[in-house]
Amino acid sequence: MGVHREYQHHTYGEEMHVWLLKAMVGLLGAPRFLYLQCWAENEDALRFWTRLGYKEYERTSSRYGERTPELVWMLLDRFVITPPEAAAQSNP
Repeated sequence: MGVHREYQHHTYGEEMHVWLLKAMVGLLGAPRFLYLQCWAENEDALRFWTRLGYKEYERTSSRYGERTPELVWMLLDRFVITPPEAAAQSNP
């Protein structure tokens, strides 16, 4: 899932995420856990996903030419409700 840079900070990403979660309610075989990957240098995205309740569980890196970017793996447990104030405190 992604939102073009021009349209970020307008709640489109959050609305798409809510739509996805609502679409999964009641689906037989819908996964309990959702995971995503985000580049570590993309601090805005890391804050966004953390605010939505995702937790970092691993970092990996691979060499691409002269660069070795770090990839952050994040996980959301759909059955755990994170109060908004708790999510805000975990991400100063």
